[in-house]
Amino acid sequence: MQVDALEELNVAIAGKTVLRVTEGKVSIDGVLHVNGDVEVQGDARLDGTLTAQQDVKSAGISLKNHAHLSAQPGQPTSPPQE
Repeated sequence: MQVDALEELNVAIAGKTVLRVTEGKVSIDGVLHVNGDVEVQGDARLDGTLTAQQDVKSAGISLKNHAHLSAQPGQPTSPPQE
């Protein structure tokens, strides 16, 4: 099936637009459930809370299992270590 639209495509359920597609942008109003991996090429922005059931990694460093080293108690700590 192919759907062609001149400027935008709107999908409505019970009179409420739940999906809007314009050139270069897809907007979804409601919960997006993805059953599988998600890959993003580009920046991601979030306005809310990110909850992870497992772990979060940044530049290979685990948020759950990283450590900070300190020379002495009360001294500033090092950057996160793997």
